[in-house]
Amino acid sequence: RSSRPLACSPNAPKMAARWLVVVVTVLVATAFSAGDAACSSSSFEENTDFDGHDLHAVKAHSPADCCAACTAASGCNAWTHMPPDTCYLKTSDAGRRSMSRYTSGVAPPPTPSPCTSDWNCSLAGVCESGVCKCDAWTIGPTCSHLNLLPVNKSRMGYLDDYYTSWGGNVLKYDGDNQYHLFMAEISCSPSKPHCGLGNWQRGSQVAHAVADHPAGPFRRKELILKPEHHNPTIKIDPKTGFWNLYSISGGSGPIVVAVSKNGPLGPWENRDAHPVSQQQNPGPFFFPNGSVSMFYRSSAKGVGPCSDESIGVSFCDNATAQCAGDINPLFSHTAEDPSVFQDHRGNYHMLVNALPGGCKPKDAAGGHAWSKDGIHWSDLVVGVFTTTVRFQDGTNMTCNRRERPQVTLDDNGLPWVMTTGILDCPNATSSSDSMTFTLAQEFARS
Repeated sequence: RSSRPLACSPNAPKMAARWLVVVVTVLVATAFSAGDAACSSSSFEENTDFDGHDLHAVKAHSPADCCAACTAASGCNAWTHMPPDTCYLKTSDAGRRSMSRYTSGVAPPPTPSPCTSDWNCSLAGVCESGVCKCDAWTIGPTCSHLNLLPVNKSRMGYLDDYYTSWGGNVLKYDGDNQYHLFMAEISCSPSKPHCGLGNWQRGSQVAHAVADHPAGPFRRKELILKPEHHNPTIKIDPKTGFWNLYSISGGSGPIVVAVSKNGPLGPWENRDAHPVSQQQNPGPFFFPNGSVSMFYRSSAKGVGPCSDESIGVSFCDNATAQCAGDINPLFSHTAEDPSVFQDHRGNYHMLVNALPGGCKPKDAAGGHAWSKDGIHWSDLVVGVFTTTVRFQDGTNMTCNRRERPQVTLDDNGLPWVMTTGILDCPNATSSSDSMTFTLAQEFARS
């Protein structure tokens, strides 16, 4: 055998090419094998197409091959296999529609680095032997995404025959053992019910609805705050027991509060003349001594990637005091609609709309950040919930926007129900009308 270097051999180019083919084949096969290991047919959606959001198409002889191709492709989050051998790689699983013989699925999440502390588990689980063990309400390798259950169509939150609504939150009142929702709703004309969100700056008001379950169905009871009031959040002061209804009294603020000393029954002391903050989108968090951390939407330099809208916090001595001492931004990703709760371990969690303003597409706008002290926060994880809602009967709907996330806790301090404002939902009530309403969806709790 010649000892000449390969480059000196007349057959060197052919041999190098053969070795290159072998190496590439091994690398591709390795990637597809890893994808096959992560792709389970139990998670595939039969007779379903994810319409739109295409990266490009590749050849794949089976749904499993298509899933593996998505796993190996940069930027691929979902896929649709069209028989016999076409695989569409996609950035999103939005646009679900029935399509005979098509199979679709979501790319398996990448294998995370071993966790070293509960912080790596989004403070929504515990790190055990390098692996995150998630609390029931979260899911994913780092416990950052929300584990939301399919919706019962008889408990969809608040869908009024007349009013459009746009999110709110729910509290239980021990006086009547009922659940009370305070939501933004748009005052529509008699000739145009369900008039959408477009008139919110002139027609938004805050109303009160009641149900025997935190997911509804809620029955409208009364109007609390006339236009213009928007972005309501109801909180109980643990020191006084008073109910405090925060909102904005104009399109860009300020933040105001109405107070009831008699729970949801009122009367309500309207304090519009005494704003607590000049910011907007209030996300108040009460401490046992009655002081408040007021999370809010603002703007800040260095926030991105698609808007300069930011989340900040200021501090208030009590429920009606002027807030001061702003910290803005709390993280570098754009966001609005902050809602903060404390879990059973004492950790803080914030849910937001992570794709506000001109950010597009908006199908994966749910954001989650976490903190040990309510001041120093993690980076924002985007896509923790989407505009696609699955139902218990196996059907689903995909809406255009889903914002204003707020959480109702159970008696053990665990997340029970998330309410959101959800827009342009086809067939939400088995009618042909597109709907904008306040959706309630339960978390997994075991």
